[in-house]
Amino acid sequence: MPTSRKDKKDNVQGEGDYRSAREFNRKERSFVRSHDTNELGEAAAPDNPDHAAELERAEKEAKARARPDPETDEEGTERDRDVGAKDPPPRKR
Repeated sequence: MPTSRKDKKDNVQGEGDYRSAREFNRKERSFVRSHDTNELGEAAAPDNPDHAAELERAEKEAKARARPDPETDEEGTERDRDVGAKDPPPRKR
């Protein structure tokens, strides 16, 4: 028996899957309330200077490709001058 369009929509997995998003948010809030996130962050710190340098290099490389964040990037910084930094975000269809 063919599935209807509604059946397919109810089983959407991805950005339109509101049930999964609510479940994720609920579990994330529970985790944050029940764990010392500062301690976990410190435990995740690099073990040696080489690892720290590699993480810093990777972060800098990723930020160079990212669109500037108006809340955290200061005007006039290298990321602010990136090509496309002043372009408006693409329109949703």
